[in-house]
Amino acid sequence: VVRKLKEYQQQGYLNSTTLFIVFDVADLYTMIPRDGAIAALTRFCEKYAINGKIGTLKISTVIQLACVVLDTNSFAYKDKYYRQIKGGYIDDVFMTSNLSKEEILKLLDETTQTDSNIKITTTISQSLDYLDVTIENNNGNLKTCIYHKSASEPYILPYSSDHPRHVHMNILNNALVRAARMCSTVEDFDMERLSIEMILLVNGYPPKFIQQHMKNFFMKYNAMNVWTELNTESYQQLHHELHYKPTRREQKVQLESNGTSFKKPTNYEHKDQIYLHYTFESGPLINFKKEYRQIWEKYYVYPGSRLRNTRLIHGTILNRTLQSLLIHKKPKRDILTKMESTAQAASRTIQ
Repeated sequence: VVRKLKEYQQQGYLNSTTLFIVFDVADLYTMIPRDGAIAALTRFCEKYAINGKIGTLKISTVIQLACVVLDTNSFAYKDKYYRQIKGGYIDDVFMTSNLSKEEILKLLDETTQTDSNIKITTTISQSLDYLDVTIENNNGNLKTCIYHKSASEPYILPYSSDHPRHVHMNILNNALVRAARMCSTVEDFDMERLSIEMILLVNGYPPKFIQQHMKNFFMKYNAMNVWTELNTESYQQLHHELHYKPTRREQKVQLESNGTSFKKPTNYEHKDQIYLHYTFESGPLINFKKEYRQIWEKYYVYPGSRLRNTRLIHGTILNRTLQSLLIHKKPKRDILTKMESTAQAASRTIQ
């Protein structure tokens, strides 16, 4: 959303009177019948298709895929298996407009009158919250920062949990990356950084650990003066770099749109590498990796050994959590075996 808004601003559409609109359709998930949804999607595709395609997909392919999703959307309840026949749509919408507030409300009212089932709750303002971001039109300048819901709790993976240290390190690093991507000013970023630090402390992260990995983050992006001096120019460079850096999902979509398959890099078959996975524990096995490597270097990579150029790579397997032990998301196997498979249902739908 933030990236699209920046493009919107760069194209000259954002001015001092531009309004942001968020509207929520009450109970949309269960309100729209399947056939009505497919008909609406077909009209949309026919209206906006270029040479009979939406992106790289033919209209018929888009409709078939939508049918597969809608006709195989199932759930289990009290030992019975149900197929959902109504609903399955996104009901939170964000948009911008240079119309007046009265004109926007009139258009939305006309939309709701087309179907008595549709009830819309609307927020129109130059500053509002959408998903996890606060968006503000400051006299034609876009300002964004992270939005925290009032019900959110400052709980993350505790430092004392039975996880390798790189997991805790990634939590800190990912939080800083998210803050730098979302916050448009260095002041908002620094407030978010302080919030991250407080949350880490509450969850038992040692101050030394926090300071070291925060330092590593700023050194990695050559932005130490953002941390020490709140340097605006350096922060804008950091913000721009991380904001436009494609995520892993975006890289995958880009490759697939170019006709290139996305493959996760794996080197498990490499003759000069050995992968060893072990169950991580913060108790007796806390030094397993270090001790195993000492044994490896002493007894296997001595001068003249054929393994001296072999790389040993350790990987950790996490212990099962209480959630994984106590919560079962899938229905019982005997319920599933009595139903037709998803592939069969999809095939029947497309035919």
